[in-house]
Amino acid sequence: MGIFRRFGRNESGQFAIMFAVATTMFLGALMVAVDISNLTSAKTKIAAITDAAALAGANSHGKANREEIVTAFLLANASEMLPAKMIGTPVIDFGDNEKEVSVYIDTSIPMTFSGVLGIKNKNVGYESVAIYPNNMDPLTIAFALDVSGSMGETTTDGEIKLDALKDATSLMFDTIENKVGDPYLIEDKVRTGLSTFNGSLSVTHDMSWGFDEIEDAIDKLEDGGWTNTHAALVNAHNQILTDRLFRVADDPEIDLNSLDEFVIFMTDGANTAGDPFQLDEDSYQACIAMREDGIEVFSIAFTAPEEGQLLLMDCASWDDLTIDINSGRAEHVNKKCRKDNNGNGPGNNNGNGNGANNNNGNKNGHTKAKCDKDYDLEKEAHYYDAENAQTFNEIFETIALKINESAIRII
Repeated sequence: MGIFRRFGRNESGQFAIMFAVATTMFLGALMVAVDISNLTSAKTKIAAITDAAALAGANSHGKANREEIVTAFLLANASEMLPAKMIGTPVIDFGDNEKEVSVYIDTSIPMTFSGVLGIKNKNVGYESVAIYPNNMDPLTIAFALDVSGSMGETTTDGEIKLDALKDATSLMFDTIENKVGDPYLIEDKVRTGLSTFNGSLSVTHDMSWGFDEIEDAIDKLEDGGWTNTHAALVNAHNQILTDRLFRVADDPEIDLNSLDEFVIFMTDGANTAGDPFQLDEDSYQACIAMREDGIEVFSIAFTAPEEGQLLLMDCASWDDLTIDINSGRAEHVNKKCRKDNNGNGPGNNNGNGNGANNNNGNKNGHTKAKCDKDYDLEKEAHYYDAENAQTFNEIFETIALKINESAIRII
């Protein structure tokens, strides 16, 4: 019996030892789990502060003290990382070529329970990268819009043309604003002007900041009269040239090479006031003068007859501005070359280049030179043809996106 009692005592001791070991391991695991939870929470705080610091750096990328701004931000918000503490000096790298800023910090996180295992602190490094925000070049848009009597007609999808114009321009403004994402940039960088035409130059509005004044002026337009495109194109051109002088006076340090300038030319008809041929020729020359001055011309035919379409084709800039520049006074493609024996417009034997309804065409057509070339006008030129109000809206939205691509940039 003494042997069994001794064995029992020995067995009891072994159990106590195993229990003690198991308990220690369990408590140790629990303490480690608590520290891991705290570590994860601290890493989340570190990431949030470092991300915010990188964004602060991206927003101050153009400033001389940009690194100091990021460092000051980290120090001011260091308490938000507790119990983690920032150690050493943050590494801040502005990659102007890549248009991004990276912020790296080292931190030390105290281990509450793991100290008994010899782990008193855990060092954690974290890097955040932020892209420079969208900015935009200074932008000028001049509108040359048709308000002749035919703009009071109804489209095939049931909308008055002039109402469709008001909706389309409003959509254009909204599209540009939404893409920029910063109302300040619109008010600080964008200037717009308005020239409308019927039988002569009709309603005009001088260049103003942003879109509000022009949108209000367009909303008040009324239709009536014949069609004379020339005067409004000349006025739109002059508005842009005058605006260049205004911008230099307003900001002597402005780089006019960064100024993006556009004319939006829209008609639903053809020239009918006076001599249509001469008006077509004068309008064409006005468009060429704008393009030679570095102004991009977008043209939209809104259920326009062929003679009106041909003028708009000739007026439009090329999508590829290298082609436009190298072509000098070269004309655009006439996709309607097949219409008569010299491909210069309907309703006459000789052609006048823009399809005006007269029989005294005495010049080679503007588009004749390229009739034999394999171009897709609707892909190669800033020319659009709208068959109804829905298409008209879509065109103005497309033009807005193209203007965005040109003016908005990552800097």
